[in-house]
Amino acid sequence: MKKYFFISLVLLFSLSSKAQIDLSVNYNNTHSGNSILLIASKKLNAKYELGGGVRYNINSLNHSDDQANVFKNRLYATKPFQFIGIDGFVHRSVFSKWEKVKPFIFYDLQLAYSTTRNRSFIPVGQGLLYGEPEYLYIEDIVNFGPFLWMEQNIGIGFKVDLFNSFYLTQRIGLGADLFFGSDDQLMLMRINKFSWEFGGLINVGIGMRL
Repeated sequence: MKKYFFISLVLLFSLSSKAQIDLSVNYNNTHSGNSILLIASKKLNAKYELGGGVRYNINSLNHSDDQANVFKNRLYATKPFQFIGIDGFVHRSVFSKWEKVKPFIFYDLQLAYSTTRNRSFIPVGQGLLYGEPEYLYIEDIVNFGPFLWMEQNIGIGFKVDLFNSFYLTQRIGLGADLFFGSDDQLMLMRINKFSWEFGGLINVGIGMRL
């Protein structure tokens, strides 16, 4: 994972080497969970913009659903380096004649290397309370992995000029997420060492042009 962090820093510095660049901080929600992105981007020409940066994964003790999902919203870093991921993207401008609002379509790739945190309740007994059946459960917490998470999304987004050099940016997309790794507790990952699921991306942030 250290090499991914190094690649992102090199990308940030290379994008910063020549004006003009866009630098932004973004709240990022993907199939794996929530994170914060620090990204830089630069126009290659009138149509295309290339960017990338560093992703900080946010651990959550609570699940957003009560389903028996293995990967969806389950990324949970258990070691310091697992908090760090990278993001890279390409934007293609559409409706380029608009002045204040700059819409685009995009391809986004995010990489992380981390374990999961999976919480479930196991029934261990049954009794009666006021004549009604009651069940006794115990909480079970398990960490699977670590896995390499590769989240790919395509979608639409826009940048809106605010004031001076500041702008608002937002992206929404759909895609497929790939998971690589091994875990003896999971039959699929023990045998194939690979899995995939449909995913999505919601990203909103504020940036400044330098």
